[in-house]
Formats: sequence, C-alpha cells, structure tokens
Amino acid sequence: MKIEEKIYLNALNLAFSPNIEKVWRILKKIPSPKKAFLSLKLKIDPEKEWKRLKKEKIKFITKDEKEYPPLLREIPNPPLGIYIKGEIKKDECSDNRQENKILQKAVRIKKEEIFV
Repeated sequence: MKIEEKIYLNALNLAFSPNIEKVWRILKKIPSPKKAFLSLKLKIDPEKEWKRLKKEKIKFITKDEKEYPPLLREIPNPPLGIYIKGEIKKDECSDNRQENKILQKAVRIKKEEIFV
C-alpha cells in the first residue's frame, strides 16, 4: 500500500474507531482509502494526524504488511491497522507469544491515545 493510502486509512481508522465494520463496508464500495475519505467529508486532517504519529514514533501497520499479526488477518473485520511504538524484530512476527506481545503493545498505545 502506498504511503498516501496509509495516511487516509489511518484517518478513516481514527474517524470510525471502534466501528471498523463500517469502514470495511465503505472500502468494499470505494476501495481507495483516499477516495473513500474524501467522499465522506470528514473533519479530520489526515496529514496532521500522520505527522502526529511520526512525531511520536508510532508506526501504523496495515493488514497488507508482513508485520501485521497473521492471526488478526483471520478474524472477520480485522483492524484496519495496528499502531506500534518501537521496533518489531523479524522473529517476533512468526511467534504466537511474541504476536500477543505486539498486540498488547498496540492496544496500550491505542488506549493512551484515547485517554489523552
């Protein structure tokens, strides 16, 4: 996925979280996250939100990327992406115990973001 599409996917994620099912329905009709976002006329600035992630050194990993936990890909309406602060070691992606640690780290970041 191109970086521009990730920027808009992040914005959709922020706009509709925790109702991700709605985003998946929208993306089935309009596959491009940018076009989907622009068609909805949301009041989120995608570029500003992306810069905020970069400033905080938070990665947004989409389900198309190898770092995305494989078990998450298998559930209905998986998260559009996960937020990771820090580094993921290559061997962490293939180990279920490590996958749980990655998910816990992602959930912690999301909770911090919500309650700040």
